[in-house]
Amino acid sequence: MLWEQAYAHSAMRSSFLATLAFLLLFGRSQADDSMDSERVRDALHDMEMTSTWYHDDLFGEYAGFQHYAQKQYKDALHYFELGAYYADKPSQISIGLMYLKGEGVAADPVTALAWLDLAAERGYPMYVATRDRIRATLTADQRTSAVEVRERLAERYADAVAKPRLAEELRAGLRQKTGSRTGFDTGVRILFVDGDPQHWGPPSPLDMRTACPRGFWSDECWKPELYFAMRDKQLSATVKVGPVEEQK
Repeated sequence: MLWEQAYAHSAMRSSFLATLAFLLLFGRSQADDSMDSERVRDALHDMEMTSTWYHDDLFGEYAGFQHYAQKQYKDALHYFELGAYYADKPSQISIGLMYLKGEGVAADPVTALAWLDLAAERGYPMYVATRDRIRATLTADQRTSAVEVRERLAERYADAVAKPRLAEELRAGLRQKTGSRTGFDTGVRILFVDGDPQHWGPPSPLDMRTACPRGFWSDECWKPELYFAMRDKQLSATVKVGPVEEQK
């Protein structure tokens, strides 16, 4: 029953987590207002409690949002870059928006557009619209420079190289599966000097939260082609952020 309850809420929770970047990163006043939202606080808590065992894309994304929410922007960028390295598009668009706004790094609209274009390579509607909106504000020379920066970033972060990297992580994690499913991990890793995350055992059924709607050990959580299809479905969702209203 506990597993069934967790699965029932997972899809709805995952859909909201996938759009949290837009609530936190679009406009300082909107982001500040959003942080007072119970829904956003709950989403951040879910990120903290959700296992990211052998899912370094989600580990980088979730840790990045935790630090961003605390306005620890340099740390947020560090973790978003880790997520981006493992093909995480929310991490990539977050980096782009932070370059645009100069959070944790000097403002650089050219590099911002390069990251936004990389994040939009799968055609997610919000990501494409965000890229196009920012592109329209740049000069022709800036857009040309952004293409060059994007080409350099693609060598490390584009799907062609990042997806196989994550796929190998997923296969390695699946090989650690045990029949008893013992052990517990909230997704927190110890990062040593070389930056190599140390994986602990999988979470226990009673304590686990999972980003996978059908459960932690479901095929869509571990078989790369199914995992990417699941993430595509989550990230193709849309969200509307209304105007900020003054609280009386």
